[in-house]
Amino acid sequence: IDSDGLVHTVDNDGENVIYDHAFNQLFEMEAQMLVSATQFIAAAERESIPEKSKVLHDYLQCELALQEAKLRLVTVLLDVLQHSTEVSERRENIQLVIDAIHTRAPVHLGSVFISSTYQLKVSALNKQAQLLAQILEQQRRYERDYTSQIHTQNPLDKSLAGFPLNGVSPLAAAHTLSTSSLSFLLFPSPSP
Repeated sequence: IDSDGLVHTVDNDGENVIYDHAFNQLFEMEAQMLVSATQFIAAAERESIPEKSKVLHDYLQCELALQEAKLRLVTVLLDVLQHSTEVSERRENIQLVIDAIHTRAPVHLGSVFISSTYQLKVSALNKQAQLLAQILEQQRRYERDYTSQIHTQNPLDKSLAGFPLNGVSPLAAAHTLSTSSLSFLLFPSPSP
């Protein structure tokens, strides 16, 4: 990670590397954006908004904001993944990361402006990341309290060697991040 916060992948010689798959995804995204932008430019021309470059600039800014919001969410999800202990839970958390990476803003080609749908999606992703970060911080507090209670109740008695004591709150001992609840919070199923 450099001083600007950008992540670089380097090879054994210290040279920056970008993988072919990343290039392919970039070109695919560019093609999708150009197809969508063409539709918005046509709609803008019908509404007598003459600046094609402004439409493209707005679209690029919206896409950049979406990618940044996805990065914030994925960063928190990776932190949650580090706190996962069971194999099945880790798999589900990895799937949440993949789903977040592939999240797209809904594009309504009949609309003249693209920014409104992107703003809603970016706002939702930011709220999800914020909520998840708060849940994770609460989990850390529970773990710290639990650990401190174990070590401070009777520090001279080494016979228990880290096993939970009766004075520890059951809530603190049982409170863990549930992947199914995280999945519901992040990607709720649409109501019928």
